[in-house]
Amino acid sequence: MIRFGIPAPIAAALIAAPLCATAATCPGNGGVPPTREDWAALYAEMSEQGTLQKAGFTVGAQDVYYLGTPDTSGPLLARVEALAPRIVEQEIAIAVKPTRPVLFVESHTDTFGASMAFTGCNGLDGSSALRAAIGSRLPPRTCMIVTFPERMAARNLTDFSIAHEWMHTMQYDAYGASPGNDACWREASADWFAHKVVPGTTARNDVIEQFFGRQPACELTEHSYDAQTFYFWAEAEFDTEWVFEQGLDGEDWLRDTSRAATLLPPDRWLDWAIAQADGTIRFPDGRPLPSGPDSPAVNLTETCDATIEGEALSVQVADITLPETGGALTVEAGTAQVGLRGPDGDWIRVTGTQTISPPPASPVRLAAISPSGEPLSVGLSSGNSSGSGCRCFVGRWMELPGPDGSDPFRFRSKLESVFAKVPDMSVTYEYDGPVVSINGDGSLTIDNPHTMTGPDVRVENHRWQAFGTWTAEDGAIAFDIEARRTTTHASMAGVSRTFTEEHKPTIAIGGKWIPECSADGLALRRWMFIASERSDEVHRLVPAP
Repeated sequence: MIRFGIPAPIAAALIAAPLCATAATCPGNGGVPPTREDWAALYAEMSEQGTLQKAGFTVGAQDVYYLGTPDTSGPLLARVEALAPRIVEQEIAIAVKPTRPVLFVESHTDTFGASMAFTGCNGLDGSSALRAAIGSRLPPRTCMIVTFPERMAARNLTDFSIAHEWMHTMQYDAYGASPGNDACWREASADWFAHKVVPGTTARNDVIEQFFGRQPACELTEHSYDAQTFYFWAEAEFDTEWVFEQGLDGEDWLRDTSRAATLLPPDRWLDWAIAQADGTIRFPDGRPLPSGPDSPAVNLTETCDATIEGEALSVQVADITLPETGGALTVEAGTAQVGLRGPDGDWIRVTGTQTISPPPASPVRLAAISPSGEPLSVGLSSGNSSGSGCRCFVGRWMELPGPDGSDPFRFRSKLESVFAKVPDMSVTYEYDGPVVSINGDGSLTIDNPHTMTGPDVRVENHRWQAFGTWTAEDGAIAFDIEARRTTTHASMAGVSRTFTEEHKPTIAIGGKWIPECSADGLALRRWMFIASERSDEVHRLVPAP
């Protein structure tokens, strides 16, 4: 992490424990700076550690220093010397090799929060407090890496932390100035570099998990260490040099999301999204990631439309269930790049507005990203084959009474209306109208629980359900009612009984209906009819409560 605001002209980069308590929190580009007390305690500790000494090895063209005596360098420097060949091996991909000297300091104070290590460079030459602590002036352009050995060892991250901080010295060398404050690509590329130098590390798996937890609500530039996942993918897609170019870039223009979006062509940003959806991203050493993105379920069998939303440069992954009606899927991508793939198919790439007919089989995996500074908003709508403009007739609907008072409901049995005409008898219904459920799995139910009462008689139909199947054919939907189930409690003359039965259908609603959707709900127009029925028969339904 790169911080400002410290009480000395030094900018420090710290590798710390996870920064956020909740997965949905974006780290941003800020942080709590060390206090004056932190620095005073560190300088006091350094003044007791000995004088400035040059180590007997270098890391490439970077000299290494420590505090102590000529014959005591300590185990930390031994770890740095062991890592040096791996660091130099990675530097092959850098055009201009880093040359800044590095001073390693071990601290055992209870300071600097949860930081395991931090790096400071600019301003060290002129720091009178630092000169007083070590008894001499540092070589020009020296960087100082302060480590907390107990904290690193507790998290099994000693080598990893050293490598991470070494990348920061290389960044300072490339920038020539202070590299800013907690920029995501700097911390992320430093963690990527540490994974390159120390393969097999698992102690940062929680950071990978943070990335996928934060991503739905955070722009890519709002991440920090966890954005290393992007560089894992980018190195495999491009090369190591491409990642170094980002991590060692001296400008702050990547802080702006719209400018960061220009790093890749739009279709390559979609490749990044698809790689997450497919789970093909690997650590630099080839291991699979310990976690991946959430893929919330979006069910279009009960609702016509859905909108996938997210922040700019955030990848959204979802699993879409489509109605089993054939028809088409319309995708309104807006500024986004969208990929769709069925269980066994290839990815379909969508930009702008596109209708896919037939669509892939459910569940359809969706991957989307807005490769710009604009938030992501992708509209999905499921159509049918009727050509009527109805987007989706699958759902749970309640029929409205018709204009003809003598026969107000088409999907309600006539038996109850006959019963109600008997003197002193009445019928009350649980719903204002029968509830017709046209289900995505091809099943059909009509629910109409009701109670019939009269002198010395009460019949409570707690469940009254006709059921069957439906199919879409010839621009219409065909209903086939198979039977009726009831659960009834009847009482008469002081005798009561509860029973459950299944009957042959007593409601004649078979045949074909043309669905017509509107903002107010669903209308079913009779398509095939018999002589005793009107050819213009229309029944209107609204979403059921």
